[in-house]
Amino acid sequence: MSNNLTSYLSGGVEKHTDGSFTIYGYIENKNGDEVAMHKIRYFDYPISDARKMFKIDLNDLRTLLEENNILTNDAYIRFGHTI
Repeated sequence: MSNNLTSYLSGGVEKHTDGSFTIYGYIENKNGDEVAMHKIRYFDYPISDARKMFKIDLNDLRTLLEENNILTNDAYIRFGHTI
């Protein structure tokens, strides 16, 4: 498989008043254009465990997008709901 996409976590974590938090990540193509933004809200997890799980989820999404040749945000919007 070629590496047409790159995934990374954003710099921060959004903390909520109920003790939960949201982690954000992004997937970009070779041109540096955003293909997808990914976020998950975690309840009752230590942040270190949540970050590990999030990285796995984000990498799985990146792999799925590459396997389906979804390399632009437009393609993600059109086909993202079916994958």
